[in-house]
Amino acid sequence: MSGWAIYAIVLIIVAVAVFLFARGAAPRKASDAQVIEQLTKGGSNLARPHNIEFRFYFPSRELAERVTTTLRADGFQVSVEEVVQGNQYIVRATRAMVPLLSELKSLRSRFDELATREGGIYDGWSAGVVK
Repeated sequence: MSGWAIYAIVLIIVAVAVFLFARGAAPRKASDAQVIEQLTKGGSNLARPHNIEFRFYFPSRELAERVTTTLRADGFQVSVEEVVQGNQYIVRATRAMVPLLSELKSLRSRFDELATREGGIYDGWSAGVVK
């Protein structure tokens, strides 16, 4: 196969990935239990508060900003940034909390509903290891 053919195939794959991302297709989300399991494997002390970051994606800054009002009222520190290549905005909501599975599942349900209502998606959460 020629170098041009390989280049064309790679270009097509990248174009499809960008198209799907721009349409709001998100990578498969890790479950809350999987994230907690990874923290445990990393040696995190799950009894201590962690700085947890929750991520949302929206197709416009206006929609992203509307969600920040709700999140701030609930005690989250919030930022909005344009995703590289534009057409999407990421909302990062952070709060120090103990990573309890029941609470994180409850937040996932609430955040899925909030994001969907405002035309976006909730992409899950992450936290660093706390010893």
